[in-house]
Amino acid sequence: MRTLHINTENQTITETDSNGLADEQAAVGGNIESAHHFENGVDRIMVNEDGLFSLPQDTGWFFVDGAFNPFKGNGIVVGVNENTGDTIDAKISLEDLKGQVRFMSAFEVTMMAQARRASATS
Repeated sequence: MRTLHINTENQTITETDSNGLADEQAAVGGNIESAHHFENGVDRIMVNEDGLFSLPQDTGWFFVDGAFNPFKGNGIVVGVNENTGDTIDAKISLEDLKGQVRFMSAFEVTMMAQARRASATS
């Protein structure tokens, strides 16, 4: 199955081949959860569901256009069949995904959070 791996350590996004849940969990370093739905209605970003609490403090982050918050650690993009819930080939192109992802440091995430708090209280 065609997937796209977002690697925050190397700050790369690569097309990968996944044989299912075990490969997806290995890519993110733990149990996965759906973190972002793309507008195409098929693709989802899966991340480590415990990443905020279990990954080391210096772990990298990434932000995807259209998402509410950045994500800590690695991500994997899979397609999801809405009728069955089964994972299928990701539809987004590698180039399109690269154009939507920004890698971030913990400091940049903190600055984003502070800016949001300041604008919410203004």
